[in-house]
Amino acid sequence: MTPRLPAVTPRQVETALVATVDADTLLMSTSLQRLVARLLLSPADTVAVAGAVFVRNSRRNFITCAQEWDYFLGIASVKRQQGLFQGTMVAQGAFSVYRTAALNEVGGWPDRIGEDIVLTWAMMRDGGRVGYERTAIAFTGAPENAKAFARQRRRWARGMIEGLREHGGALLKGGRTNAHAVVVNFVFPFIDIVYSIAFPIGIMLALTGNFAIVGPMTLAVLPLNLLLSGIVFHLSKQSFDEVDLKVRQNRLGFLGYLLTYQLFMSPVSVAGYAGVVRHHPPLVVRCPFTSERYNRRHRLQPLTAFFNSAPGLNFAAVFAAIWIDSPVCGLRPSRAGRAAVENLPKPVNLTSLPAAS
Repeated sequence: MTPRLPAVTPRQVETALVATVDADTLLMSTSLQRLVARLLLSPADTVAVAGAVFVRNSRRNFITCAQEWDYFLGIASVKRQQGLFQGTMVAQGAFSVYRTAALNEVGGWPDRIGEDIVLTWAMMRDGGRVGYERTAIAFTGAPENAKAFARQRRRWARGMIEGLREHGGALLKGGRTNAHAVVVNFVFPFIDIVYSIAFPIGIMLALTGNFAIVGPMTLAVLPLNLLLSGIVFHLSKQSFDEVDLKVRQNRLGFLGYLLTYQLFMSPVSVAGYAGVVRHHPPLVVRCPFTSERYNRRHRLQPLTAFFNSAPGLNFAAVFAAIWIDSPVCGLRPSRAGRAAVENLPKPVNLTSLPAAS
C-alpha cells in the first residue's frame, strides 16, 4: 500500500483569502473581483465561493463540443440550484476563492483523488456555507479524447464517493438546507448502475420490436429535455450577457450531449465507483427520512433510468435555478449590495507586486 502524502495546507499564506486557478484556465478581467465580492457580501460563515467554469477548447472536436453543453447547461444548473441553499457541493479547484482560516481549520487540501470535493464537504461539515457566483466566469481546458475524458470523469466519480464516505453522514445529520444535495449524491451511483445496464439492453430490445424498457414513449422525453435545456440556456446566457460575452452556436455538440452523452457518462462513472469499492468495504448509509438501510447492492426499479435520460438536468435543478434569479427568493443583491460591488477597488496587477521575501 502506497504511503499517503501530507495534506496541502495554506499556512504560509498571510492573506485572509486564497484563490485557486488551474494552469489551463483563463479568467475574464473582472472574474476574480466578482468572486471575492460575492464572498464579502455573503453571510459571515461563508467559507468559499465557486466560480462559473465553462469549456475553453470547445471547438477542438466532437467530444469537447458536447462537453461545452455539459458545463453550460448541466453543471451550471446544478450549481445554481445548490447555490440557492448556500451549499454548493464543490468549490472546484479550477476557479474558487476560500477563507484562509477555514482552510487551515480543516487541514487544507487532503491527499485524495477528488481533493476539492472532500475539502468543500469538510468545510461544510464544520458549519461553513459555500456560495456560487454565476458571473465570475472562467474558461478551462476540457479533455480532447475519449480516454482522457473517461479518466477525468472516473476521477470525479471517485471523488464523490470519497466525500460521501468521509463526510456524507455528518452532512446529513447536520440538518442543513443543502442536505437534499447530499442525498442526491448518495443516489447517483445506483441510478448510474441501473442506467448503464438497463438502457443499452432496452435499446437492443427495441430494435427487435420489444419495447419492455425503451419504446416509443421514451421519445416523449425529448421535448421535455429541449424545454428544460432552453430554460437553463436562457439563464446561463444572462450570465454571459452581464459580462458582454456571446454564446457561440454549437448545434452538433448539443445533439451529441442530448442524445448520447449519458450513454458514455454513466458507465464511466460506474467504473469510477468500482475503483473505490475495490479497495473499501461496501458503503452503507442510513436514509435520513426512513429507517431502511441501503447499501451498494440495493436494487432500484428500472424506472429510475428515466430520470437519467436528460443529461445533467432535473426538475428541481431547473426550477431552483429560475427561483434563484427571482426577487421572490430574496437572494438577489439589494441596490446597496450592488453599489458596494461596483465601488470595489479595481483588481490589482499581480505582476507589479514585489517578490515575497
